[in-house]
Amino acid sequence: MKKLTEQPRMDAISAIIANPNPHKDFFRDEVGELIIDTTYAEDTGKWETGIFKNGTWIIVSQYENKEEADKEHQNWVKKVTKNPSMKLKDIWRDN
Repeated sequence: MKKLTEQPRMDAISAIIANPNPHKDFFRDEVGELIIDTTYAEDTGKWETGIFKNGTWIIVSQYENKEEADKEHQNWVKKVTKNPSMKLKDIWRDN
């Protein structure tokens, strides 16, 4: 006889395996040793672009919506492709 709790638990596990984070939406590119991520930040309620450089994440900009985030993510990819050693300003630490 199957326990009543087994089926809902298995359905939840199957859903997680099929889509591990259904609310996470992001853009990611790698340029040399740099990683450029743009994602929706639940803590701020905005989209943010972060660049992983020299072992540290630097949050370089924020956006109000996904379309703007996508466009600006591509701009950051172009910038760091052209100049990988460019100085990056962290919007949280450098203000």
